[in-house]
Amino acid sequence: MNRPMNLSFFLFPFLIAIFSQRQTQEKLNISVEKVSCDSKFKFGEKLVIRIGSGKEEKVSPLKNYDLKDFIKLTDAEKLSIVAQLLKYRDDNSETCLLPFNFNYSKNNKSNTQKSPAAKAFSIKVDALYMINRLCFFEAPYYTWPVIVDARTGAEVNDNAAAISEYYKVYDEWLKECLQKGVIDKVFPFNTNTYKWYH
Repeated sequence: MNRPMNLSFFLFPFLIAIFSQRQTQEKLNISVEKVSCDSKFKFGEKLVIRIGSGKEEKVSPLKNYDLKDFIKLTDAEKLSIVAQLLKYRDDNSETCLLPFNFNYSKNNKSNTQKSPAAKAFSIKVDALYMINRLCFFEAPYYTWPVIVDARTGAEVNDNAAAISEYYKVYDEWLKECLQKGVIDKVFPFNTNTYKWYH
C-alpha cells in the first residue's frame, strides 16, 4: 500500500528560500542622505545612496554619478531609493559639483553643441539626476544636470515653480512603476514641457 506523500517534504525547500530572501532584504539597509562635500571646484553638499552596513556597505560617489554598483539592484530596491530621493524636492542647497556632462554612456551623443549657462545646481536637481542614473544608466537622453523648458529652450534650474512641476512627472512615473512592479526601459522624463539638457 502506497503511503501518501508528505507535503512538508516539498514545501520545506520553498519555505527556506523565502526565509533566506526575507533575511537578505532585511539586512540590505537602503538609505539616501545629504552630506557635505568639497570638490576641487567648490564646497557644498551632495546626496549619497547607502546600501548595506559595516564592511559590506556601499556608498555612491560624491564627485560623480557613477552608479554602476547600484544599477544591479532589483527594480523594487531602486524604486525604494527613488521614493527617498523625491523627498528632496524643496532642497535648494547647492551641490559641491559644477554642471558637467556626467553621463558617460557609450550610447550618449549629445545634441547640444555648447555647455549650458548654469554654473551650479541644487540638491533637488541632484536628486532627479540621480534617479536618471540609477534607473536609466545608459540612456542617451540626459547629459548635464540642467533642466530646460522644452518650449523655449530656457534653463530652469533656478525656477522653483518649474522644478516643482517637473517633480510631478517623476511622481507619476514612480506611481505607475509601483503599480506595475517594474521599471520600464523607455526613458520617460523628456516631456513636451520640460526636459534635460543634452
